[in-house]
Amino acid sequence: MTLRQKLAKTFPFLRLWHSALMRVRYRMRMRLDGNRYAAEKEACLLPHVLQRYQSTLINPNTGYPMEYQRNKVYNLRLACPTADHLLIRPGETFSFWRLVGQAERMGRFRDGLCLVNGQIEPVRGGGLCQLSNLLYALFLHTPLTVTERHPHSTESFPPPPAAGSPTDQLPAGVDATVSEGRYDLRVHNGTQTTYQLVLHVESECLRGELRADREPEEAYRLFTQDEALQKEEGALYHIGSLWRARLDPLTGEELSREKLYDSRQRLDYDLPEQDGGQEVVA
Repeated sequence: MTLRQKLAKTFPFLRLWHSALMRVRYRMRMRLDGNRYAAEKEACLLPHVLQRYQSTLINPNTGYPMEYQRNKVYNLRLACPTADHLLIRPGETFSFWRLVGQAERMGRFRDGLCLVNGQIEPVRGGGLCQLSNLLYALFLHTPLTVTERHPHSTESFPPPPAAGSPTDQLPAGVDATVSEGRYDLRVHNGTQTTYQLVLHVESECLRGELRADREPEEAYRLFTQDEALQKEEGALYHIGSLWRARLDPLTGEELSREKLYDSRQRLDYDLPEQDGGQEVVA
């Protein structure tokens, strides 16, 4: 533990002060960076659906009081309207925090679970990464340019029971952690197409879709290769490489494929005894 981490643990107000300072500095930099940020919404839906994803809201497998799961859902209900029906026009940049940072005008975020300095802690606004993960997955199904994205270093909880939909589970390694003032999710629209986000928090799942004002010239498919569990210095890591295939939108024929990146996340939970789906390698 670093000296700064020790001081923050001993004097919690220092962490709050530092977080507030980071947020102010981050917003000032955004004002001066020359980007044109997406802010306009349109009630009418754009005609072409490019991709849909959903993720289960309540995870009973965290080992922590369910109050924090309910708080996460509350936080997502505050956050989603800030980006729902948002248009990302040509030349514009989408910023997660430029939008979601305004959510508390409608109500104060509650404490949800977050990884802080390697430990799970209740943090105001915790759980918003579920939204950033879903948004990032949607963006990867477009030619939008991801200009800022930060992976999770640790997978803290086992996944929740599947909701039964083939779109419920995002491919391994498709994630984007966010922390206001430190980590943002940003994409730039360098195309001639206008895109639109549609987001819903329902009783059991978070749903999102990405739409466009014109038919896509190509479709995309995400998949993971070389997935494995790797043991290193007593810790277990989930490793793999994320790939994206370009498809003909009419026939589904694969036109090309590219490796996006390698992913590596430490598993911070015990695997079930009967889980033999993946081989553990040294």
